[in-house]
Amino acid sequence: MDRKEEIEKYFTDELAGRDKWQLLESVRGDDALRGEFVKIQNSVAVTLLDYRKGDDEYAAAMFKKFKVKVRQKCINKLLLNVLKYAAVAALIVLNAWLLFYKPADKQEYTVIQAPKGQRASLNFADGSSAWISPNTTIRISSDFNKKDRTVELDGEGYFTVAKNEDKPFIVRTSRFEVKAIGTQFNVFAYSSSVRFETDLVEGSVEVSVNKASGYKMGTGEPVKLVAGEKVVLAGNSLVKSESKLNNGEYLSKGIYTFANRPFGEVLEYLTLWYNVKFDIKDRSKLTHPITGKVRQNDEMKTILTALQGVYPFRFNVVNEQFMEIY
Repeated sequence: MDRKEEIEKYFTDELAGRDKWQLLESVRGDDALRGEFVKIQNSVAVTLLDYRKGDDEYAAAMFKKFKVKVRQKCINKLLLNVLKYAAVAALIVLNAWLLFYKPADKQEYTVIQAPKGQRASLNFADGSSAWISPNTTIRISSDFNKKDRTVELDGEGYFTVAKNEDKPFIVRTSRFEVKAIGTQFNVFAYSSSVRFETDLVEGSVEVSVNKASGYKMGTGEPVKLVAGEKVVLAGNSLVKSESKLNNGEYLSKGIYTFANRPFGEVLEYLTLWYNVKFDIKDRSKLTHPITGKVRQNDEMKTILTALQGVYPFRFNVVNEQFMEIY
C-alpha cells in the first residue's frame, strides 16, 4: 500500500491505530507527504463545513468534488459517517483542517485552522467548546486538561467553558491572556490587527498581558470583567464598556451583529475573515458609524450588498482579493 492510499484510509477510518501513528510520524518528517495529507484533509473538511438544514444541495456538490480525490469505495463509508453526524444536529461545523507537529521541545500540538469565509466548531477534552471565526488558528497542546487548560488563539473565537475552579481555562493571544473558570466569552485577537477585544456573556474573566510576548501596557494590571461587559485595547490601555454581543444569533446561525461600529472597522473584519483588500476612494466614509448584521460564511459580494442597505456606498469587485469602495 502506497502512502497516498494510506492517507485515504486514514480519513475513512480504515487504518489500525498503530498504522495511523506510523503514518502521522511519516507526515511530520516529509514535506511532500504532508502536502498530500493536508490536500486530502482539506477536501474532507470542506465537505463538512457549515452544514445547515436546507444545505443538502451544497453538501452533495461538495461530496461530488471530493469523489475526484478519493477512491469510490472510501467515499461510501465517509458518506455514512457524515450522515451520522448530520442526524445528530442540523448545524454542524467540524474542525476545518487539522495539522499535527512537534516543535523542538518535543511537546505535541494540534493546530486547527478555519479557512477564509468559514467558521468552525471545536470541542475540547474538558467539555468546553468554541466557535472560531474565518482565518482563525487555534493551537492545542496534547497536555491540555492535564496540568492546565491553555489554548493559543490567533484570530477570533467564542468560547463556552466548562467549570473547573482547579484548572482555569486560558486563551493566550499574541499580546494578552483571557482567564476563565466557567463562562462564555468572545475574544478578537488577530495577530495581523492592532485591535484586541473581549466580550463577556456569562460569568467572569480576567484579561492580562501575555508576559511571554514582551508587550508593555500602561500599569500592566489585569482587568476583570463581569457579564455584559467588554474590554478593548485603546492606545496603550485596556478600556471597559458595555458589550452588545448577540451571542444567540452568532452561535445558531453564524450571524455577526455590529452596532454603531465605524464603517472602516467593519471592513477590517471582512479583510481578516476573507483575505481581501479594500481600496477606499473616499476615506471620510471610514469613520461613519453603521449598525447591521452579516453572516460570516456568505459570499463577499452578498455581504457588501447587504451593507449597502444600512449605509450608502458603491463597490467594485476587481478580483477575489481586491475590491474598491466609493
